[in-house]
Amino acid sequence: MATLHQHDATIDCCRAAGFTVVGAAHALSLVDSYVYGFVLQEVSLPFGPGDDMGEMVDEIIPAEMLAAFPHLAELTTELVLRPGYQYGDAFAFSIELVVDGLLASI
Repeated sequence: MATLHQHDATIDCCRAAGFTVVGAAHALSLVDSYVYGFVLQEVSLPFGPGDDMGEMVDEIIPAEMLAAFPHLAELTTELVLRPGYQYGDAFAFSIELVVDGLLASI
């Protein structure tokens, strides 16, 4: 029941913002899929808040493998290994992009 209420409220917000019924359906699907996918990925990560990211990276992708994946190595060293990095922080930025894109479509 809670999911149905949430979907109904989302459709209501979309319609109030000017989306057509079809547009609201697309928006609901996109936002729902993004949120679900992000949460699923986040809970599946082999690390959590406070874990030593350097140690985790070494376990997941040994240094000799990083040479084969230069872009992943760059992202890891420039972002993931920075003090204070939290994967979940990317959610707000990304969902804002999704919503901005949806609003630009109406």
